[in-house]
Amino acid sequence: MDWRYPVTKYFYRKFSRPTARILYKLKFEPNQVTLLSFILGILSGVIFYYRMFIPGLIVLFISEILDCADGDLARLKKKVSKKGEYLDSFLDRIVESAIIYGLILTNPSQLMLVGTLALVWSVFVSYARSKAEVIGIKCDIGVGSRDIRVCILMLSVLFTPFYPDSLYYGFSIILALSIITVIQRFVHTYSKIKK
Repeated sequence: MDWRYPVTKYFYRKFSRPTARILYKLKFEPNQVTLLSFILGILSGVIFYYRMFIPGLIVLFISEILDCADGDLARLKKKVSKKGEYLDSFLDRIVESAIIYGLILTNPSQLMLVGTLALVWSVFVSYARSKAEVIGIKCDIGVGSRDIRVCILMLSVLFTPFYPDSLYYGFSIILALSIITVIQRFVHTYSKIKK
């Protein structure tokens, strides 16, 4: 399995490509879709804060589909750009933070430590990649990509109404996968550096 974007490849794309074709006909621009995805992602974090887990999950799912559709739309319109890629990646970090903290605040006494650590190490995952790419080394390897982390969050939220500890275990899994991925990316990058 390709661990870079497995959820996107095998699930989200089934929705994002038809969505992109509709958005193309409606004359949307890729960056408009990126911003809409961002707004909905932030909104999902707010909804989670109020413990409305299923509505928040629906909004987050739509945000994730649009997060894929912006790239699909850019390819349809032949407007793939570094600016669009940077905007998408930058806003993804903010959305992930909003989602995690919205969920942490549903039960801070249980989730504050593990959720904050999960977020910090998730940022390290992105940092390890960006620093590698600054020195010209491709580094999108690892088992804890954003794709996987958000999927785990969504599954944890789905089970929360029935099993309240699911968020704690979800954050714990994200933390573990993020640490493993940071190590994988560090070793990969360090081994590729010539001097």
